[in-house]
Amino acid sequence: MGKVGLQEMASTPEGRFGIKLRSNCSKIHFLKMDSWSTPGIPDLYGVYEHEETKLPGTFWAELKCTKINRLGLSPQQVAINLKLSEYNIPNYILAESLSLRQLKIFPGFVVQDAATDGFKSKSHVACFKQPYPWIEIQKSLMIDPSIIHHGYGIVSRGRGAGSNESSIRDIFHNI
Repeated sequence: MGKVGLQEMASTPEGRFGIKLRSNCSKIHFLKMDSWSTPGIPDLYGVYEHEETKLPGTFWAELKCTKINRLGLSPQQVAINLKLSEYNIPNYILAESLSLRQLKIFPGFVVQDAATDGFKSKSHVACFKQPYPWIEIQKSLMIDPSIIHHGYGIVSRGRGAGSNESSIRDIFHNI
């Protein structure tokens, strides 16, 4: 990313958080998405090679920073994260509380809980306190791509909501 792009990105708390994420998660190549063309599209697209399986993996990440509880997820952001989950495409809300100095990872299928309950939501699958353990954060985002075809998202086509809830929590628990 050019100097101007980084300066623009650094002008908001989410932009500064994105720069920290990109600089500290070196095994993930991040592409910044410009949401002006499609409202609700997540901020970052991550590409990586899974360390054990050597399979290529991808995910979408919406970045949110807050000094209070509210995350400020728009209806479009909620809808897109639910749709990505419906198709078993890994996606996350990475929420940083500036006042608590914590980072929570919410999988996209619980975006409605995150939107309603904010940072206090208990639907996260990982929580980190500053100073952030970037290696653990990176591992949390780099899910084994071979499991994605077996039902990553909680909302799955042709199955009832909630059918895979335990599997995603098991995935993060084993990281």
